[in-house]
Amino acid sequence: MMMLSCRIYRFLLVCLLCSPLVSWAQSVEVIKIDRLEKEIQEHKGILIVNFWATWCAPCVKELPDLYRIHQDFEAKGVKLLLVSLDFADEQPKALALLKKKGIALATFLLDETDYNTWIDRIEPRWQGAIPMTMIYKDGKKTAFIPGPVSYEALASHIQNQLNP
Repeated sequence: MMMLSCRIYRFLLVCLLCSPLVSWAQSVEVIKIDRLEKEIQEHKGILIVNFWATWCAPCVKELPDLYRIHQDFEAKGVKLLLVSLDFADEQPKALALLKKKGIALATFLLDETDYNTWIDRIEPRWQGAIPMTMIYKDGKKTAFIPGPVSYEALASHIQNQLNP
C-alpha cells in the first residue's frame, strides 16, 4: 500500500511540474542593444515594445494593462515585449515584480548603461523618460508613445495596425 502511495505521489508531482501553471514563460533575460534591435527587425507581425523599470511607478502601474493587451491580442499575432531598464544586477528584482503582478511574459533587461549610445538607435525623438512604448509592424516602426499609455489607447493603435 505504501509503495502505491509513493507511485501516486510521484505521478502527481510529475503532472504538476509539467502543467501549464508551472511552466509559465516568465523570465528576464539580460541582453545588449544589438540583440534587441535584432528581435525587433526580425519580428513578423505587430510587436509592442515597452520600456520600463521596477523603480518607475507609472511603469509598474501600466504593466497590468499591457499584460491585458498581450492576452487580448496574442491570438491576432500581436506580441508584447517588455524591456526593463533596471541595472543588470537587479534582474531578480524585475523577475520578482513580474511574478508578483502575475505577468507571465518573457522579458528583456537591457544591459546598456550609456544611454547616449543607444537611445537614438531606438527612437531619436525619445528623451529617455519611461515608460515609453513603441509599436512595430514587420520590423518597421509605426508608433512612438512616450509616457504612460492606457489599455484603450494602445488597443486603438493596435486595431489601426490590424485594420489599416
